[in-house]
Amino acid sequence: MLDAMEVETGMMVIYDGNCRGWIDNSFQALDEFWVCDEKTHKTVFRYGPDGQEQGVRSFTAKELKFTGLWSPHIEITKEVMVDDEVLYEITKVSTWEADLEKQTEVPIFVDKEEIKVVIGPGPPAWVNEAYDLITQQVDSMRAKLEEAAAAQAPVVKEEVQSQAAEPVQVKEEEAETEDWAQEVERRAMKVLQERQARAKKQAQSAEEDAKAKVDGAKAKVDDAKANVDAEEAFQRGWKAAWQAAMDTQKKADAPAANAEKRADTSEGTDKPKPEGAPEADAAKDAAAKAPAAEKAATASASEDAATKNPEAAAAKAPEDAAAKPPAAPAPEAEAKKDSAKKIIDWVNDQDQFRHLPPLPPYWIRVKKSGSDKIYFVHTRTGEAQFDDPLPEGWKKVKSKSRGTWYYWHEKSGKSQEQIPRVAPSEKPAVSSSTESTQGSGAEKAPL
Repeated sequence: MLDAMEVETGMMVIYDGNCRGWIDNSFQALDEFWVCDEKTHKTVFRYGPDGQEQGVRSFTAKELKFTGLWSPHIEITKEVMVDDEVLYEITKVSTWEADLEKQTEVPIFVDKEEIKVVIGPGPPAWVNEAYDLITQQVDSMRAKLEEAAAAQAPVVKEEVQSQAAEPVQVKEEEAETEDWAQEVERRAMKVLQERQARAKKQAQSAEEDAKAKVDGAKAKVDDAKANVDAEEAFQRGWKAAWQAAMDTQKKADAPAANAEKRADTSEGTDKPKPEGAPEADAAKDAAAKAPAAEKAATASASEDAATKNPEAAAAKAPEDAAAKPPAAPAPEAEAKKDSAKKIIDWVNDQDQFRHLPPLPPYWIRVKKSGSDKIYFVHTRTGEAQFDDPLPEGWKKVKSKSRGTWYYWHEKSGKSQEQIPRVAPSEKPAVSSSTESTQGSGAEKAPL
């Protein structure tokens, strides 16, 4: 079982029984660690009862088991703290850093201001080997310095004893000796204070670095959550727009449906025809050539008028029979209509994108209002997105090592950098135009 202070970034660990991954972020003081899964190369998240992600999952040291291996997919940095005497010994050898870099194949840097040796960045296994080697050298230098100091101690003691055995010197010599002792004590106190100050500064720096890592990690989580919230809002907005479009379409179709119903009812009722009104029959025949909705409305209106006032119906019938078709809409009105297209209109206007690659089932292209930018809408779910929809089984994945995106087919294990496309032989999921049937008007394209 691992201790919190033993867990390091880059360790290959086992979690949840038999799952493998590596330590991606380490917060030893909090006993909190983030794990990147070995198979997916993604940070492990926690999920709610509904299966939705709820943020990065934090592990404790007790939940992890070190495999003894280190991940090759991440780089780390380590530091070896030294004192003034060891730093002086290191700087006397001008090629010390270069020799160690050649030996360990890891960058080595001596920080004279902070009085430390920085190792890395590099693969965890290499950095750890370099760390052990440098630690051994530093300990060896420190041991030699202590031996040299111990060897000089008897000589100094003998000199002090011989001076004590000598006759009393003049007062000037005694004062000089006293001043020298005070100077030695003052210098020793100064060195002690400097070391304490450096240790305090290093502790503060380590604490600030740990806090910065935690804040940075929290910021990443907040950014990811904000992106998810924005995407959810975008999807909800499109679903609401889709529902509103469907409601509007139903309201627009209601009058024609009611007119057809009335026409069917009127045709099934035997009403007496007024005498002397053959023009009314001519008007009804002319109306049969119009669209279904207009036919029903005209027939109902003609019959009502003929029943109440046969003479007026007879006078008006020739005018209706000779009525001209409605004029074509003005270009300005046509442009305004295009700008206010609904989803059903875009479903029936996909021919303008036939020069582009085919899409997976139930996906269509839509131009953003006021621009030529294209986004994609799923006609069954109302989902909308700017990224090209992928064929079934494909996923968009970000490379942890390179930071670039690629596409991966989960079932076959195939990966590629190009966007996977639907085979041209596949049939489109939506019709590019509406179909007409006699007596029922225009049918809606399937969604």
